[in-house]
Amino acid sequence: MARRSLFLIIVNICLLWSLSACKSTPESALSLALSVEGNRPLPPLRMQVTDIRPQNHLVQIRQGRQPAEFATSAQPLGSLISDAVNRTLNIQPESPQTLHLKVDRALCEVQQSLTRHEAICEVILIAQSEGPRGELTKTFSRRRTREGQLAVSLKDLEGDLSDLFSATINSALNDSGMEQWLNSQADILQNQPR
Repeated sequence: MARRSLFLIIVNICLLWSLSACKSTPESALSLALSVEGNRPLPPLRMQVTDIRPQNHLVQIRQGRQPAEFATSAQPLGSLISDAVNRTLNIQPESPQTLHLKVDRALCEVQQSLTRHEAICEVILIAQSEGPRGELTKTFSRRRTREGQLAVSLKDLEGDLSDLFSATINSALNDSGMEQWLNSQADILQNQPR
């Protein structure tokens, strides 16, 4: 009987330990604020945004042998980016010309000790457009590092990610090669016989 009780105790301890290997940050989810500016004249587009990352967290904090802590976005990234871009561009769901933004990477990796932290934040977007002449795909990325005393501030990381997303989206929308491609495809579509 004692062996069976000991066995059950060991099984329960192992189960609890495995369940605690990952934990979410107890604070609230990150609220990103994007500032998107389209400075180049683009034709009407059908817009699609997809988050293709294998995980949905934006922040991963590691401290020694403790379980990693994670923080996610309060709003799905696809919706957040779509809303920001829709306020800037001429988006028409019926347009034959598409612009597809894919979130390939969006992560702040933080190494934290009792006295210091170091964070590397990176955002990678893939912009893809299809038209009568084929397809154009370009990758845009931004990176920022942060280090400091004591624990990292999620508010600081929230600001870093907001800035990185805004800069990366603006790079894609204001890229001269992307502008030329989109406008040339629009010209072809306008000159096609109906």
